[in-house]
Amino acid sequence: MALRTLVVIATCALALGENAYAHKPLFDEPDSKSLESAQEVKEPQISYAIYSNLDSPEDVDFYALKVEKPMLLYAGMLVPQTPDYEDFYPCYAVIGPGLPEPDVELPVELPEAYGALVVIPEPVKPRPKFYEPFTATRYYEGIKEIERKVKTTGTYYLIVWHPEGETGGYTAVVGKEEKWEISDMAPTIEAVRIIRKGDWMGVRSKPKKKEKGQ
Repeated sequence: MALRTLVVIATCALALGENAYAHKPLFDEPDSKSLESAQEVKEPQISYAIYSNLDSPEDVDFYALKVEKPMLLYAGMLVPQTPDYEDFYPCYAVIGPGLPEPDVELPVELPEAYGALVVIPEPVKPRPKFYEPFTATRYYEGIKEIERKVKTTGTYYLIVWHPEGETGGYTAVVGKEEKWEISDMAPTIEAVRIIRKGDWMGVRSKPKKKEKGQ
């Protein structure tokens, strides 16, 4: 994408403010491996798109959402729209104080007094598609969103994993409020370059199924 186009994209988002349908881009760098090393998402009420990937069968990604006042907690999940991703359904959960006890096993031990809102996707056909005009990229949808008003302050966490050990890229969405400032322009231009290049997607793979008798 030409630099002129990148500048136009960023400028339009800044100019339109709340009317711009664009998430602030983030990348999981360095790769988060635990609750303690979770990447912080500042002001989780603001709309962010987190570009990352599950890079091994055991990989779990962690993001910290600091809730300082009652708010609407929102999270969603997209995957790239390419043929090998049509059947990729990463699981995700929001864990935090005061949330209900999960009825499924999670890949992490919950801190005391924490509960979880968990999304274990069911494959759908045909799978819904989504075009993101801000970065001119296409995604598969079909994964349930999380939306809940929370009153308890503290640190909540978004975690992403795949129970069958599949790997591949995903875009986790957090927050609904659009907020853009002039200082966002330079990092946004660079982020769009990275997003369109696609390296953040990692490698799409599935564990080999064991044959009967093995």
